[in-house]
Amino acid sequence: MSTITDPAFTGTDDAHETITEFTRFALGGGVPASLDFNHTSMRIARMQWDDEREGDIYEPNEACDLAGWLFIEPIRDRIMADTINATDDAGTYQQVLAGRYEGQPDWSRVDATEKLLFKILTYTPTEDRAPLYYFLGFLSWYRGQAPLAAEYVDKALKVDPGHRISIAFAH
Repeated sequence: MSTITDPAFTGTDDAHETITEFTRFALGGGVPASLDFNHTSMRIARMQWDDEREGDIYEPNEACDLAGWLFIEPIRDRIMADTINATDDAGTYQQVLAGRYEGQPDWSRVDATEKLLFKILTYTPTEDRAPLYYFLGFLSWYRGQAPLAAEYVDKALKVDPGHRISIAFAH
């Protein structure tokens, strides 16, 4: 029996295409290197996630844009790390992603991000949910909720059996 939250899809019929097109558009500026925090796409994605984290999603396209950023690996990793600690220090960033960060996560930021992820899920069709489930698993793992994290990773793999980071996390 699953204990994870899986909101019903309430988005538009063209949500998958919107996410796909946004991701293609965002990749038009090239894929940033994982530590290139000043790359234009990286800065825009971080700013958009920061703005929405404390606000509310008023249009399905906003949610699709936020989901689209998570399909770009270095941006997804940066957004995930930002949730725990938003410093631009490369060492701290790498520690956060490796689960070796010794500082105190910003729990209010984690809570706000988790709420945002659930909002995004409602506008995201099933076939595009793997990065969102993985992100929720990452946050659950950081909270010390390993069984819940494993459920989210399993859910990501059910949606997308080739979701590489979920495969790595599951092993």
